[in-house]
Amino acid sequence: MSNCTSIAINGINSFCNTSVGGIVEVYAIPGDYIDSVQTGTGNTADFESAVSGVVTGVTYHSGATTASTSDWVLYKFRKNSSSMNKSYSFDDATGYAAYETQLTMLFTRMDAAKRAELVALAKGGARFIVKDSNGHYWFLGADEEVTVSELTGQTGQQKTDGNYYQVVLTDTSKELPYECDKTFAETIATAANS
Repeated sequence: MSNCTSIAINGINSFCNTSVGGIVEVYAIPGDYIDSVQTGTGNTADFESAVSGVVTGVTYHSGATTASTSDWVLYKFRKNSSSMNKSYSFDDATGYAAYETQLTMLFTRMDAAKRAELVALAKGGARFIVKDSNGHYWFLGADEEVTVSELTGQTGQQKTDGNYYQVVLTDTSKELPYECDKTFAETIATAANS
């Protein structure tokens, strides 16, 4: 890789607190309900002091479709069933560089209401806030809307097999997902849980 820009690195210290895998819940809003995403300095789950490079807020659309915090919806699922994975791709020959984040959610027991929700989600893009098991909130869709890349359903064959829908959403971005400012994320969580 050629060195096009100068970088500054600071190192990473070991972290003595425990870490738990998995995601707890997901909040979503139609992509066109948000005009812009603000990043800056905010407080996150592990830092009471301000940290730079976090999502501190969004500007909601105020045109024909007026949006607000109350438009966020909640997706809940059984524990140990859903995940978020991030990867980086770079091609020195073409200059392509992107981070891809896949959000996988599994919803047990297929039914008409879940089917309708997942079909709607597959028809258009959305933006997401993902709460992980460590209490961190991650924003997907800062650059562009997140879209469904895979949607499957199964009844299973045996009585002990799973009966579920699984949806995989993909966020392709210039950056790794931003962590959300704790106050901003908890405001969204409170609205979506009410």
